[in-house]
Amino acid sequence: MLKKIVLILLAVSVMMLGACGKKAEKEESAGMTQIPNPLKEFDTFEEAAKDAGMNVKFPETVKGLKQETFITIKSADILEVRYGDNKIYIRVSGSGDDISGDYNEYKWSASMDKDGYKFTAYGESDTAFTKVTGEKDGHVYSITSEETMSIDEIKGIIDAIIIE
Repeated sequence: MLKKIVLILLAVSVMMLGACGKKAEKEESAGMTQIPNPLKEFDTFEEAAKDAGMNVKFPETVKGLKQETFITIKSADILEVRYGDNKIYIRVSGSGDDISGDYNEYKWSASMDKDGYKFTAYGESDTAFTKVTGEKDGHVYSITSEETMSIDEIKGIIDAIIIE
């Protein structure tokens, strides 16, 4: 008889502990709030540019890589295009400083002035750059690449960014 009472008390205790754990879990998840995702992805460049409220054109290809992903970042008014499985990013915004999202420190940087707009290229040497920031036609832009780019390649990409 004593064994039955101990088993019943043990079973009731386990059930009570289980119920307490579930209540705490529900209370914890109910108090959590999620921040909305600031990135909005589109099927075409035109849709993304329209959502960003920008009349711009980006190059169809960069270093042989095609446009693949089209994003707006509404919290910062940024239009972003990713090329070749996220190997190269180009961003444009109506305002801001460094909109690249790349805050690494680089050994080298070179500031240039070309056809009325200025840019700064960053990299590990004076001939191999992976990040570019600058201004063109009243907008700021950035180019970020997994592979290094030469100054001539950078100038070609900037020439292909058309802001109307």
